[in-house]
Amino acid sequence: MMKRVTMLMIILISALAKPARAEQNFVEQFLSRYRPANVNLPASPAVLGGQDLADLIRSGQIQLSVGDVINLMLQNNLDVGVNRLTPRSSEYLVETLYLPFEPTLHLQATVTRNTSPATSQLTGAPALSTLGGAYAVGFSQTLATGTNVGVDFVVNRNSSNSAFNTFNPSWIGTLRYSFNQHLLRDFGRANNTRQIRIAQNNQKISETQFERQLTDLVAQGQRTYWDLVFTADDVKVKQRSMDLAQKTLSDNRIQVDIGTMAPIDLVQAESEVANRKEQLVVSTYTQAQTEDQVKKLISARGDPGLVLAKLNPTQGVRKPDPSDVLPVEQAIKVALENRPEMRQLQLDLENKNIDL
Repeated sequence: MMKRVTMLMIILISALAKPARAEQNFVEQFLSRYRPANVNLPASPAVLGGQDLADLIRSGQIQLSVGDVINLMLQNNLDVGVNRLTPRSSEYLVETLYLPFEPTLHLQATVTRNTSPATSQLTGAPALSTLGGAYAVGFSQTLATGTNVGVDFVVNRNSSNSAFNTFNPSWIGTLRYSFNQHLLRDFGRANNTRQIRIAQNNQKISETQFERQLTDLVAQGQRTYWDLVFTADDVKVKQRSMDLAQKTLSDNRIQVDIGTMAPIDLVQAESEVANRKEQLVVSTYTQAQTEDQVKKLISARGDPGLVLAKLNPTQGVRKPDPSDVLPVEQAIKVALENRPEMRQLQLDLENKNIDL
């Protein structure tokens, strides 16, 4: 019996040694599945950008381009800082759903000792003492097809001080293979991986939603910047218009003084000057309101220097080239391929098809 157990252990060790020689890091790779993962969260936009608004202030003015507005807006937007973690949490959910399909290695050892006084001469000892041990190692895994496979090797060792034992100690080894396949419930890869595929699509949906949020913010930043450029140019136009009206009024007064124009004609020129002043005030107020909107976008801190600083857009409106305007068919094709909403709707349809 001892020879059989020894031969069985040699065969098992030889069978395990061949794949070990083929892949030296098998144990390391297997155990790495159960070690804590290093969680490296993506850096916040403020850390990645590294652009400070204070560096742009020069003599009470902030020189801004459209790129500066977009970068500062993404760095200081709190929703971006929070929602950037949503795709990562969806990724962790996908990894959690893979856990039932991870292989399992279990080890077990049990040792028992028992000593009892002899009640008969047939016990073979004045006080019968027995020592037993059971050692087991096993491997099991659930496959995506609903198949459960397992291999267990158990060795039992028993020894006693009885004089009647033929083999002392005695060894008994058992090697068990198991293979189970579900035929109705949990049968098939499509059924067992349904939640995983839905979670993967949900992860892509969260990434698409975050992309859509960034796209909307960039578009908002561009519109606000060009509104600022327009209001700045509009103030200059209104100022030149008022200067022209005042010059016209001054010339008319000279003509009245020399008698070449009636005094009643000054009323129209004075009314025009008053109208141009009103337009200049309205345009200046609109510019101040637009500057406040830009300041809210590019900074999340209540900096007194920012409140008093004046924004000076450095990038003017460029005349569009003919190549900037795409044909209608090509514009529609590009929009359908790149719009996040289209990808999100497609992923939602895939999830509904999986649930069917």
